[in-house]
Amino acid sequence: MVNGIHVYVNEFEQLRELVSLNKDYIKRIYINSSLAYEHLDFISEYPNCEFYFATPYVFRKKDVNKFAEIVKTGLFKGVLVRNLEVYSYLNINYESFKNINIVLDSQMYVLNSESLKFYIENSNIPIKEYYSSFELNEKELKRLIYNIENEGNNIIHSSVVYGRIPMMITANCIRKTLDKCNGNSGFYEIEDRKNKSFPIYCNCEHCYNVVYNSVPLSLHKYVNELKKNGNIRLDFVDEKAFEMKKIINYYIGLMSKYEDPFYKDYTTGHYKRGVE
Repeated sequence: MVNGIHVYVNEFEQLRELVSLNKDYIKRIYINSSLAYEHLDFISEYPNCEFYFATPYVFRKKDVNKFAEIVKTGLFKGVLVRNLEVYSYLNINYESFKNINIVLDSQMYVLNSESLKFYIENSNIPIKEYYSSFELNEKELKRLIYNIENEGNNIIHSSVVYGRIPMMITANCIRKTLDKCNGNSGFYEIEDRKNKSFPIYCNCEHCYNVVYNSVPLSLHKYVNELKKNGNIRLDFVDEKAFEMKKIINYYIGLMSKYEDPFYKDYTTGHYKRGVE
């Protein structure tokens, strides 16, 4: 296995910039579901790219047919599963999706080997990779990987090393609360009592909101250690295309030489402190 950098994109400008970058390092591109629906023609122009479909955080009955259609186009080599509804749907209808790769995202909360064992044993489609939960600290992560290897599970462990972490996912419409929803996906911001701004992505395609952390997760100091275990992923939510490119090049540079990041505001999440 050659471990590499995976990238998740949320905006078309990010995707357009990304397909032109260094393919020797960028092994896979995860595409936000709404972005994928809207730009299938563009995606089809790059058959040599390894695209994965990132499922919506909220999966409703009305989403089923469209989801099935887009996966069956053959443009995506895999699905990033973000909730139990998609996981269940794929496995109930496994005859239609048996040739698709399944990757469990961080929101599936693989916190220990038992939780991963549950997903593996109850899946009719082989699970080849998972992303560790954001709640795990370094010690817990190493214990998880050790236990999985000892149990003989041939599965790739991967980690998100950069990106804004979703703090809350809600079906309550922020726009409707303020005034009315115009049906167009986009960003808003809210401020807390300390005047910190939190981006909110209003996903009108699937009718839910994602409240992101005020600063991105950045595990730049631990990239090479994490890369030994599996792939690493950079998540881009509201970054401009030129910002995304600069961050990707910074992480590529870390593969050979450590340098402090050019950005100042970030968090290492629970990686060094864990949760109580």
